[in-house]
Amino acid sequence: MTFLLLFLILSGGPLFAQDPIENLIEEEIKTKEEWTQGAEELPFVVFLGDKNGLKIQSDLICQPIPYDELIELSRGQASDRETVLNLDIPRVREILETICLLRPGDEVLAIQAGTQVRLPLKDFVVRQDAPACRGGSPFSLWGTFSEPLLSTPLFFVTQDTWAEGDNHFVALTEQNPGPFEQAWRAAVKNVLPDQDEFRLSFIDLPDLSPRKLIMLRRKVAQLEDNGLPHQILFMEQDTKVEKVWEERVDIKKGSGHFQVEAALDFNGNGFFDLWMSGVHQGCPYQMVLEGGEEGFRPLDMPLGPCGC
Repeated sequence: MTFLLLFLILSGGPLFAQDPIENLIEEEIKTKEEWTQGAEELPFVVFLGDKNGLKIQSDLICQPIPYDELIELSRGQASDRETVLNLDIPRVREILETICLLRPGDEVLAIQAGTQVRLPLKDFVVRQDAPACRGGSPFSLWGTFSEPLLSTPLFFVTQDTWAEGDNHFVALTEQNPGPFEQAWRAAVKNVLPDQDEFRLSFIDLPDLSPRKLIMLRRKVAQLEDNGLPHQILFMEQDTKVEKVWEERVDIKKGSGHFQVEAALDFNGNGFFDLWMSGVHQGCPYQMVLEGGEEGFRPLDMPLGPCGC
């Protein structure tokens, strides 16, 4: 009997079995680490946000979110301005794993005015957010960083091939064509024959870019103009003119308008991209037009509901 007890003690047998609570804790830590590693490749998504984080509102990344349950599980209150979700709670992780592809540690590229930097997400946060529509949720889900950026980025992307560093950002202004107005109008005539109702200006892209941007704005929008172009942006290159962006007259909800604010090269392909802001049917928006050999194409921006 003495020999058996001595054998069990020396061999770490049943008398000294590991604490079951300790087992659960170790297993829980392992489960959280596996979840946060996020092996699934993220789709290309554009986010808006601030210097502290990004607003997660893309259907490609997250499905409808049970905010009330997440707040309650994380010991928050619905009246709190912000609730940091407790990812140590298995049910919180289970909900996020079911509805969202993003994980803590996933990296996004913050595109700023002049530079861009890649940084990982640290926490998931539920913030109070004014609902766009009656009956809509007063909350939104955010991914935040361990340290705030120095300024609010233009936008964020889930893109791991674009380089960090200088993105050649240049603020743009519209200019009066002066004595060359007739030449500009002649260039646009093939794509917009009737120009009498429009004012013309142009935007010169930096660094001797071969592309010129021509802006036409309707002078006065009348009832009979409803549905017709209100503002049009054209690109001229090698004597060829193409329409880049357009907003139309809308007598009922408000005619659309926009402004080209800056040029930059965030993807490093040697062509300038355009950063724009505008209003469509009374709803403000921000837009990115990615430049390439064939011209400009709009990125899929997170445009939330407005006015409903």
